[in-house]
Amino acid sequence: MEVQVLQETSGSENICTSRVFFGKDTPEIQAVACALAETCKFPKPVVFGLSLKNFSASSVKDLKTLLSVVFEKSSGETEQPCR
Repeated sequence: MEVQVLQETSGSENICTSRVFFGKDTPEIQAVACALAETCKFPKPVVFGLSLKNFSASSVKDLKTLLSVVFEKSSGETEQPCR
């Protein structure tokens, strides 16, 4: 699956807009993509390419942790871009 995700803030509300390019377009896929995008604050739309047989809460949590670790290591700044 390949999903493009755009994170926007409207007042105090975070808005996630996602669009599936390849693969099934299901609410679960869109929720996973938004959950991953919320992990990091990307200033521009991001495209995720994932190949998972089954999405579970633990696999999404593991992916979010992986993203945090990758961005933490690649960031030379004191402020970390991921929560």
